[in-house]
Amino acid sequence: MNRNQIVDRVNELNKASEAYYNTGQPIMSDIEFDCKLNELKRWEDETGIILSNSPTHNVGTIVLNNIPKITHKTPMLSLAKCHSTDEVAKFADGHDIVASVKLDGLTVRLSYENGNLVLAESRGNGTIGAIVTDHVKQFLNVPLHINKEGTYVIDGEALIKTDDFEALNKNSEYKNPRNLASGTLASLDTSVVNSRKMRWYAWEVVDGSKYPESFASSLMEANDLGFDTVPFANLGWAELTIEEAIDYFLYEAKRQNLPQDGVVFKYEDIKYGKSLGNTSHHFNNGIAYKVFNDSVETTLCDIEWSSGKTGVLTPVAIFDTVSIEGSEVSRASLHNISIMKEIMSKPWIGQHIGVYKANLIIPAIRWAEEDNDNWLKD
Repeated sequence: MNRNQIVDRVNELNKASEAYYNTGQPIMSDIEFDCKLNELKRWEDETGIILSNSPTHNVGTIVLNNIPKITHKTPMLSLAKCHSTDEVAKFADGHDIVASVKLDGLTVRLSYENGNLVLAESRGNGTIGAIVTDHVKQFLNVPLHINKEGTYVIDGEALIKTDDFEALNKNSEYKNPRNLASGTLASLDTSVVNSRKMRWYAWEVVDGSKYPESFASSLMEANDLGFDTVPFANLGWAELTIEEAIDYFLYEAKRQNLPQDGVVFKYEDIKYGKSLGNTSHHFNNGIAYKVFNDSVETTLCDIEWSSGKTGVLTPVAIFDTVSIEGSEVSRASLHNISIMKEIMSKPWIGQHIGVYKANLIIPAIRWAEEDNDNWLKD
């Protein structure tokens, strides 16, 4: 068996449990459930992979008194940014590079000792972060145990997938997936983590890799150990140009409903990358290609107010229809009054506004013409 089989079995049994306890309409007999559960236990014993949402190891939620701070043993810095393929080529300078989706979430580092998850820490300011171990244990896809002796440390992104966010945000209560993920990790009540479908994707092994010289091989090993990894590829092995890699990984992010903020390029040779050191802001072993999410100018027609199931009123901008990323758009949520005022100050009919798609999916207002005396008072 492999990790995918374990994931499928966990999902199958969790779906059956939900139907049994929450709907009163079982989709699996008790005997079948017990047999499949025992088989899952055997698979976990054989592979050493135990996912955080496995029905064999349910972790209870808790309400924390506080979220402790932690000083990282090694910095969790950012990356230099660029907006052209020429800059990426200059960065590579003939070296093998690995491309991956730049996920738009929150950096979280996981530490394992002899296969057991012992610590999860958020990036914070790069030097000091927060201990979020109890939160991470409620993620949908983080292994609580891996088949690995000694110390193993791996960095990745905590996020809410865009399709999950849309389902959670039917009443337009939240601004975007990243903001909701950030608020979830800051919550003292860890029960909200699972209900908001938080996930984590590995993008760099910090310590303990079987292949300490190879960036791509280290991530391949992480996948074998049971981690979901960010979509990635060594450009030389995959025979991809920089332009092809950018197009491919932006497409993959959209296909997999992953919130993205561009494409990351890092050196395949880990030792060489480390030899380049870092600034106070970023490491020099990688560069982030950022997509220009250009806004399209249009004219505001009105502000409508929608009321969700909770009764909360949400302002929605109505504007002349524009074409963005292949679809016709004529409205965008402004989430709440504070965000509306921040973006548009005092909106009025005929106001010129800039519309774009956040994460290339969700219509949003980027800018608005400065206010005049004809603002919408109602």
